[in-house]
Amino acid sequence: MRLALIRLITLCLPAIPACLAQAQSGVSKDATFAFYFGIGAEWLPEAYSPRGFSMNVTGRYYTSERLFLDILGHWGNNEGSKDVTQGNNTTTLRDERNSLLIAAGPGYDLYQNGENTLSIHARMLIGYGLRHSEYDDFDPHYGDNGRFSHDIENTRKGFAAVGGVGVDMRFKRWIITPSVDAIYVGNAWSVSATLSVGYFY
Repeated sequence: MRLALIRLITLCLPAIPACLAQAQSGVSKDATFAFYFGIGAEWLPEAYSPRGFSMNVTGRYYTSERLFLDILGHWGNNEGSKDVTQGNNTTTLRDERNSLLIAAGPGYDLYQNGENTLSIHARMLIGYGLRHSEYDDFDPHYGDNGRFSHDIENTRKGFAAVGGVGVDMRFKRWIITPSVDAIYVGNAWSVSATLSVGYFY
């Protein structure tokens, strides 16, 4: 599934310059609503395999030409494994970590070109979320040989925050946006790099 999505993104990237070449003069963003859907990669340092997968759904409302409000729904997934050696034996520990959050807050277009077809924005959102982890663990300090624990489950809920920057490339009413966000949820930080497709209504 992930490999197919990566291939789809790779195939679409060469078309971006052609789409931008067809761009017409942008209309005013004031009092305009946009909807975005994005997929990408997420890095969670505490996971056994830090690089995972993420998906975003965003609603954006411009209150002026540059200032906007975002509502974000985010899902991140990290699945991986690591090998642990105990004496002469090697055991594979596995983990899966999922995060879900919803957050809202302001953003601002730091730069806009004259045709309103290219802009760079920053945003800061707060909300509520959870991080659920299922993993195996090894405690090397337990007894003489250490101890394995399997199928540990842990769910942490509460405050969530998202801060990031992105580049909006607009042609007519469509938008293509690469972005990077730092995400705090479930008492852990992660970084998400996303490619989103949006539409202005």
